[in-house]
Amino acid sequence: MKNTKKTRDPQARFPEENPNPVLRVTWEGKVLYANKASGTLLREWGARTGKALPKEWTERISTVINGNRIKRTEIFHKNSIFSLSIVPIKGEKCANIYGMDITGLKRAEISARKSEERLQVVACATNDAIWDWDLEKGTVWWNQAVSGLFGYSRGEIRKKHAWKLGKIHLKDRERIKNSLDKAIKGKGAIWTGEYRFKCSNGTYKHILDRGFIMRDIADMPVRMIGSMMDITEQKKAEALQKRDKEEIEKIIRLRTRELIFAQKELARKRRLSDIGALAATVAHELRNPLGVIKVATYNIKRKNKDGELDKHLFNLERHIDESELFIKNLLSYTRIRVPDYQKTDIRQLIKECAETCGKTHPDTKVKLILVPLSDDNRMIEMDIGHFREILTNLLNNAYQAIGPERGSIEIRTSVVSKKGKKHYRISVSDNGCGIDREDIKKVFQPFFSLKPQGTGLGLAICAELIAMHNGVISIKSEKKQGTTVTFTLPAERPASKYPNMPKSRKKSTKSGPRP
Repeated sequence: MKNTKKTRDPQARFPEENPNPVLRVTWEGKVLYANKASGTLLREWGARTGKALPKEWTERISTVINGNRIKRTEIFHKNSIFSLSIVPIKGEKCANIYGMDITGLKRAEISARKSEERLQVVACATNDAIWDWDLEKGTVWWNQAVSGLFGYSRGEIRKKHAWKLGKIHLKDRERIKNSLDKAIKGKGAIWTGEYRFKCSNGTYKHILDRGFIMRDIADMPVRMIGSMMDITEQKKAEALQKRDKEEIEKIIRLRTRELIFAQKELARKRRLSDIGALAATVAHELRNPLGVIKVATYNIKRKNKDGELDKHLFNLERHIDESELFIKNLLSYTRIRVPDYQKTDIRQLIKECAETCGKTHPDTKVKLILVPLSDDNRMIEMDIGHFREILTNLLNNAYQAIGPERGSIEIRTSVVSKKGKKHYRISVSDNGCGIDREDIKKVFQPFFSLKPQGTGLGLAICAELIAMHNGVISIKSEKKQGTTVTFTLPAERPASKYPNMPKSRKKSTKSGPRP
């Protein structure tokens, strides 16, 4: 018996120790038992142990006992909300009343309800697509704006997260999925992502998606709420801004190149002006005495009967000719005229130049090979005199590179297309002495020559004339193997006189020949 008493004592003390109200009441409303926590409740009701409860509560208790069903009700007591559960006791005409302070729970419910109401208001007021993802169930709630933003009907919108993920552009999908998984599994509360989302018409919109992750008391993710903002126009503006920036940078680079070219051109013109003045003086001061020497040499040669003297007279005539050629080239370089465009048959013109140049080198062992143009349309619009000068210079260089040895020169012509326009490419190749690699970069510079009697102006004149025709020239050479010079000219006259020159240079050439 003692052991039984010891066992029951804690149970008997349980209602008294309960911080919430516990009462036992008969069907007539008489209070048989009330724990300490019930005191304030009894005083409010004007009752105590052994006395009856107010009529209202007596009727409620009687109804519960007669119906043998638990009834729960809520009351406002001392600025708090209590939940009272009236539980009938089987086989007895009485019932227990269990009270619980649910003020905190009610406040939480009200707060949650207000939050839901605010969410509903925001969802209706915004143009953004609002989504509410239940991470436990995997369902997603959408507001009405998702239809207006992407064009889907309510029936087309699925309540599964997989539907949203499936509409993300394939190139963005894996990145966004991994980003979401990382945010949910992590400890953070905010997630942001940018991607392209497919609309009902098949097009894509750029979206800025931001979400807030809600976690339970165990810090486990249970819910995620976010919004999808259309930033397509912003992306277009950014692309336009980037394009404009690139265009401005391109213009700046172009203007910088033109400025550098203009500065170099100005320096070159000043140098050429000085050379032109010097050339005019040289021509005036040397041509007159050279003419006198040439006439005197001719008279001496005509009257001479001493064979030993002939050799010296021949050398004298050769040096006179070389001096006159130097003066001629110097004046030509400083007085290149504006091209006079004419239509001509380029194949026939090349043939004539080759034959003429061959006649000036009759004692050589050089074989001249022409690879003719196969195109029936062989007409080109250019300055014929300039072309003759270019090709003659290149052929003379080739003959001189081979010298007295046996060799060959090949002239090859072909048609190429540049920016959709027809061009002729002419190559002059020889198997002569070739040029050292370090000298190739200098061959187009005025007065640079590898020949003892060279003026160093032939290739410089060629480069200048080709540039004036909107053409390009290049050279490839290998020592003791030979040299190939290639230049390209447009088949038709350019729209402007010098389209490959900056505007500053074009203006300077309109007035006529340089000094």
